[in-house]
Amino acid sequence: MAALTATSWTCAVQTTRIENKQRITRVHCTLPTTGQYTTGGIPIPGREALGMVRNLEYIVPFAAEPGAARIWKYDPVNGSIRMYTASDGAELATTATAGAGSVIMYVEAVGW
Repeated sequence: MAALTATSWTCAVQTTRIENKQRITRVHCTLPTTGQYTTGGIPIPGREALGMVRNLEYIVPFAAEPGAARIWKYDPVNGSIRMYTASDGAELATTATAGAGSVIMYVEAVGW
């Protein structure tokens, strides 16, 4: 099974606003295919997919699908999304399947 990469995400910008000279977007992200979770998390999509033109400063995952068994966290050092199980807070093993077409994450992206 192939590893999940930054190109595995499908993103749709829901809203965009300018605040304090920064572009802030709310983005609906989906992992459209089954793939293996990688060491260090799943690389985030490119800035263009998150509605940015020049730079992406950071993202904040703010909601998952209702009743999700996963907790999402942004890892700025690795530029990735790390997934943890809601039941015990443990990070997914690298042998785990992270997505099967229904893994949805909402993020707020900040940059320009």
